[in-house]
Amino acid sequence: MLKDTDLEDVLKIECQNVAYDSFLDKYLAAFDKSFPLRERTFIQKYVKREPWFTSGLLISSINKSRLFSLKIHKPTQENILKYKCYNKLYNKLTWTIELLLMRIKIIQNNISRYLKKLYVGSMINPPTLKHFLLILNL
Repeated sequence: MLKDTDLEDVLKIECQNVAYDSFLDKYLAAFDKSFPLRERTFIQKYVKREPWFTSGLLISSINKSRLFSLKIHKPTQENILKYKCYNKLYNKLTWTIELLLMRIKIIQNNISRYLKKLYVGSMINPPTLKHFLLILNL
């Protein structure tokens, strides 16, 4: 596309700034024509909300939403009970996963701080197996 663009008028401009702006306008027009911007829309129920939100939890969330709509549109005792049980299990599972992720991050942070102390201390005393067992609390 750029090779088909006529640049004679750009070469005739004496001011460098104006020539550059003119060339840039033609270049961007050719670029936009060659690579048009496409918009993608995401369906909200298929987008992960948190980094710890696994694809299994996403499927469970969709299932929970389906049970909720069933509870609202057809409020039988069975549908209400199914939703309540599933919602309780789902919430417990998500909180457990989030809590475990936080604990893992805390442990990783503590280990990295301890290893930094060991590295600084290793200039004086090299680390032994006992030091690494202390890190893992063994």
